[in-house]
Amino acid sequence: TEDARTKIALEFMKQKPFSELTAFVKQTYHDGYGLKTESGNLSSWAAEDGLHITMGTSVRYDRTAQILSWEDATARIGELLEQGRFATNVELTEAPGYELEQAANSLWYLCGDMSAEAREQGWLPTLRDNYTGAYLDTRESLQKLLEDRESRQIIISELEAFASAWEQDRSLMRYRYYRPDRVLREVKELSLPRREYASDMREIPSVPAFITEDEIAAPLSRGGSYEGGAGRIYSFWMQEHTPKEK
Repeated sequence: TEDARTKIALEFMKQKPFSELTAFVKQTYHDGYGLKTESGNLSSWAAEDGLHITMGTSVRYDRTAQILSWEDATARIGELLEQGRFATNVELTEAPGYELEQAANSLWYLCGDMSAEAREQGWLPTLRDNYTGAYLDTRESLQKLLEDRESRQIIISELEAFASAWEQDRSLMRYRYYRPDRVLREVKELSLPRREYASDMREIPSVPAFITEDEIAAPLSRGGSYEGGAGRIYSFWMQEHTPKEK
């Protein structure tokens, strides 16, 4: 998807170590995907050891499938970026702005999720001074602060102190999705030196897609809350979709 391509391109722009890039690619791609090619249906499944690929409508449990390791997949993405064939020119151009917007989003949620105790103790004063509760207005204000290096460093200093305090007292946050340490890392990465990539593509070549059998079966195989539910549901689904012998 466009969102996934932009996120991955950003990680490469930051010139992170290959191991970190590989971990990010693995984290970004998950479950299955199907493409309709001239040679027939092509199915892929993101597994622990890499992308499993084969012709047909299912690949997850195919032991003869071709496996593209996450390291090889990451290296191939790097090659495509070099050739200008991974993302469109618009996606690459707008990537820095996208990153700023996402970091501002994280700060907005972080500020909103602070507990009453954290507010009373005066944590993150710069964020709270710019937090109106109105999403668009606050996000725009925070984004402008992040664009300015001096203001960004002030925010980083406040986040470092708050993240350290939060490690000792988790009650400073009401929820744990927007963790202070993760948001701190996100804001810090805005200052990393960037590598620029170029592309002449106006759009990604369109290839018809389809929902693979693996994608249909995956949520069913997780089952309900009762013991053995996943196995029973998946067994039933397989019985219904396995060709009967004549």
